[in-house]
Amino acid sequence: MESLTPDALENKRGVFFRDTLLQPEILSMYQVGMIFREPTFCDATYKFGGFAAPHRYLIISENAKCLDSYSEHPEWGLCIWQRDSIFKVIAIQSTDFHSQITLLEIPKSNIIDYQTKTLSDGELNLAEQSVISFERAEQTPPRLEHITDDWLDRLTCPIGIKSPGQFFELWQPTITMETISGSPIQVVDWSVFNQQELLTNYALLLEELRSRGIVHSSNNPIGDYAETLVSRSLDLELVGGSTAGYDAIDKKSKIRYQIKGRRVTVQNSSTQLSAIRNIDDDPFDILAAVLFNADFSIRYAALIPIEVVKELARFSTHTNSSIFMFKPSVLMDDRVQNISSRLKY
Repeated sequence: MESLTPDALENKRGVFFRDTLLQPEILSMYQVGMIFREPTFCDATYKFGGFAAPHRYLIISENAKCLDSYSEHPEWGLCIWQRDSIFKVIAIQSTDFHSQITLLEIPKSNIIDYQTKTLSDGELNLAEQSVISFERAEQTPPRLEHITDDWLDRLTCPIGIKSPGQFFELWQPTITMETISGSPIQVVDWSVFNQQELLTNYALLLEELRSRGIVHSSNNPIGDYAETLVSRSLDLELVGGSTAGYDAIDKKSKIRYQIKGRRVTVQNSSTQLSAIRNIDDDPFDILAAVLFNADFSIRYAALIPIEVVKELARFSTHTNSSIFMFKPSVLMDDRVQNISSRLKY
């Protein structure tokens, strides 16, 4: 990981250096694997040299813009990044005298691919190369042009950190407090996001829900969320997708539950649940159905014995399955148990 000429920076992943002095509490905030946003035009140099200050950001990027042609100090090798660039920490090295934080710039459209608990093979390879660069920098004198006050004064702010010691979010959304279903909720103004940012945030949201165990996959979350609510509230054991016909079982009574959820919106108020297959074979004992409002609050939920499901469902030759409408009238049947109040978020 050495210097590149300005011409070599075009359309090529380069290595850049930003030497500064970080307070111990700031330095300790950086951890391998974290991802954050830098809202400013971040400065660095493409010219390798020894440490000009105790701490170094080694930045690996394809998108730095070299300003040699415009700068009053072309000897600096000044490069900048666009505002709101996204970086991932892939390595940290320290000795008694110096520390180096290696940052990999990542594309906004691909953030979800970089949010992994362990580094990828490519990231590990770059991290290993950063160790070599760190060791060389320890044995190399600093460039004279990089130990001037004019240069070092440009590099005083820590990358990605705002006062009082917090990282900048990946995006800076507008958040308001609104009352939804009787509760105050923080709501993001999504209208300020472009199409790619919306899709990326949707993927990040699903991944966060999955990591918390609220959903089980990165698919449509309604079914998974219904399974989580019902199983946790009724102390059922989820059996996984490989078990045909039912989704959870009561470990004591051995009663089998098929769990289905439906979200109604202004655009689609249908209460039709997803297809129920092979109902004549009694694949489950009880249908646990949850109807969600548009904001995912619970409109109503019920435990419906399979004999009631058979009576009320209609068979569809088109889908070769039974169709069940979870209307409010279903709760009027004495055999149906209303569990709306029992489901806990």
